[in-house]
Amino acid sequence: QTLSLQKRLKIIAKTVQKFGWRKVAISIIDERTGKRKLVTAGLTKDERTKTASSSKGIPKEAWKELLSTKFDKYKIGEFYYLPWNEPWIMKYIYGGKLIEGYDKDWLIAPLRTPDRRVIGFISMREPIDEEKPTRDKLIPLELFLHHAAVAIENARLIDDLATAHRELESYAETLEQKVEERTKKIVEFQDKLLKAQRLAIIGELAGMVGHDLRNPLTSISAATYYLKKRLEKMEDQKLMAMINLIEKNIAYSNKIVNDLLDYSRDIKLELNETTPKKLVEDTLTHIEVPDNIRLINKANSKVKITVDYEKMKRVFINLIRNAIDAMPNGGTLTIKSKKKGEQIMFSFSDTGIGMTEEVLKNLWNPLFTTKAKGMGFGLSICKRFIEAHGGSITVKSSPGKGTTFTVKLPLVNKKEKGGEKIWMKRPESSLLTTTKT
Repeated sequence: QTLSLQKRLKIIAKTVQKFGWRKVAISIIDERTGKRKLVTAGLTKDERTKTASSSKGIPKEAWKELLSTKFDKYKIGEFYYLPWNEPWIMKYIYGGKLIEGYDKDWLIAPLRTPDRRVIGFISMREPIDEEKPTRDKLIPLELFLHHAAVAIENARLIDDLATAHRELESYAETLEQKVEERTKKIVEFQDKLLKAQRLAIIGELAGMVGHDLRNPLTSISAATYYLKKRLEKMEDQKLMAMINLIEKNIAYSNKIVNDLLDYSRDIKLELNETTPKKLVEDTLTHIEVPDNIRLINKANSKVKITVDYEKMKRVFINLIRNAIDAMPNGGTLTIKSKKKGEQIMFSFSDTGIGMTEEVLKNLWNPLFTTKAKGMGFGLSICKRFIEAHGGSITVKSSPGKGTTFTVKLPLVNKKEKGGEKIWMKRPESSLLTTTKT
């Protein structure tokens, strides 16, 4: 197993002690970051604290000064034997403050790689024989330090390689994550673009079909009215029932035409001031609530709101009728309103059959419906009307437990135009482009 730099330094420091020195300190310089790594052997607790706070902070200039010709008088081979009161020692090692009662000389040597590059320094104090070292005595230690420098450099390279490997792994992981996030965003954008194109095509189709159906419906309605007036005198109940059925289906067809046209048009708001209570009560006058359904109206009568009265009434009519349809065997519909900051929140909660996750997923899509009759534009138009006000609509539902629609609107609305957030105009007919394709 490869030893870390810290462990190798510790082994080298302890080995140097065996060359006849009680106290050893090794300081390694990282040329890239300027940080120093310090390892000691044989030092007391106070000395370790002092060395850690001072030697780690010795600037590169200090080492350059030591290696200059100024200190040649202290050289013994590759070593510098410095007396304890040398100003350099006092300034850079002791930091200007000598440890009390300590007056020992220092033996310092640079750690050089084979290319003579200095990677750190080793300092020794208190020789075991208590004699000043000679050149001959230091030769074995000098040879060892050459090998030690190579071992330190190798360990540092291995540490750097391990660090680079970790950084590379981290970068690769981050890159992979970013690629996934970017891919996800691209897919989401493509889905939104396709949905916008689909909605634009549906909108254009709705407008064309709506206009094409309105004229014949108007003619049929006028003809039916004429026949009804002529047949009233005959008092034929069966004929009158058939006429009433025609009128009912004309009204239903007109609703579909109006939905198609509403979906295809830009929305322009006609804003009026009202209260949540009045809006809900007026909505309920247009709806026939079955006897087996209990309706609770808790809408607020004190809060003032600014909305397009007719459009929001249509939204509420749609939500209430959907709730009634969801309770064929009866139940309770609770309508509430609550002021929250600068918004008003309406909730429509029924105890009906609820909706599945699959239905909820497609709920706002035009042409999606779970009913036997209907085009599936109702909730799509509601969503556009609400978003035109700068509001939002959400739904929570569980099969067999009921459904709650929540509508949030700003109290004061200054918008005049609006529409579904992903609605988009196309420069040429989408239908024409689609047909060409």
